[in-house]
Amino acid sequence: GLVGSEMCIRDSTQMMGIYPPGSLVRLNTMEFAITRRAQPQALLLPEIKIIMDASGAIMEKPLIIDLSDEEQNSAKRGIEEVVDPAQMNIDILPYL
Repeated sequence: GLVGSEMCIRDSTQMMGIYPPGSLVRLNTMEFAITRRAQPQALLLPEIKIIMDASGAIMEKPLIIDLSDEEQNSAKRGIEEVVDPAQMNIDILPYL
């Protein structure tokens, strides 16, 4: 029934997060990143791999940051939106 469906959705969201691993996202810093891992205690703050800096340059050494970790995320990065990799002409497979 409905209760079972709601529990299934809740459990799936907690497992995969709001931003499933492999999603391309634009950050509030204008950087682009790939989501790596959901944080069950902070669904809006996954672990990410920043692949493009604010100027639009692909980073030679992508930066991995846990957005839920205040020490790692001292720049107060946050996700603004999910982006279609095809529209950005980015192949995300090498970054997974």
